[in-house]
Amino acid sequence: MALARALINRPTVLLLDEPLAALDRKLRREMQMELQTLQREVGITFVLVTHDQEEALSMSDTISIMRDGRVVQTGSPRELYDAPVNRYVADFIGQSNFFSGHLLNAGPEGARIRTESGIEIAAPYPPTAVGLNGAERAVIAVRPEVIGLWPEASGAQKTTCDIVVPGRILNRIYLGDQTDFSIASDMLGEVLVRASKTSEAVVSGLAPGDAVVIGWRQKAGLALADN
Repeated sequence: MALARALINRPTVLLLDEPLAALDRKLRREMQMELQTLQREVGITFVLVTHDQEEALSMSDTISIMRDGRVVQTGSPRELYDAPVNRYVADFIGQSNFFSGHLLNAGPEGARIRTESGIEIAAPYPPTAVGLNGAERAVIAVRPEVIGLWPEASGAQKTTCDIVVPGRILNRIYLGDQTDFSIASDMLGEVLVRASKTSEAVVSGLAPGDAVVIGWRQKAGLALADN
């Protein structure tokens, strides 16, 4: 009813401040689609204020990320997820593993760091990245869904990954269409790995305590300013 009263005067812009916050997950998904359909039908700009990152990604054409009252980055959901300008945005939108370290070099193709454990990791810049020239430290961000996970005895990762490290499973959370693994690595610390349903044949037998290997392609990471 409140939405109908707000629309009856045909405003040019409608502000929605956490409109779905009190709803359970299933009803929230249904209302997200209803609001998207309504917006297309009435042709009015909706400004949605939300702290739910998934809601922002699913409902928005353009997102602005704010920090301390200032806009840090504005772009489409895909731009913000795939090409965050810095660690703050990458951490705010979705989930990432962050590997911080001393910046060894920063060239046109990307950057290489050395972590406190001594491992070297390289990654390209996203198109929107803040420059790293002159910086002493940087961070490599790696999304959990781009990290492969195999039993320790498997050799498959050697042909598919640029970066390969051993680890041990701390926790496993089954979510239906995906499974989240928390991996303890002496080289990287604790790493979140997200295995899709299509990976079930590889990960189905893995349980907490199992020795595993994780790895990813260098181009799957992002070299970002550590702020």
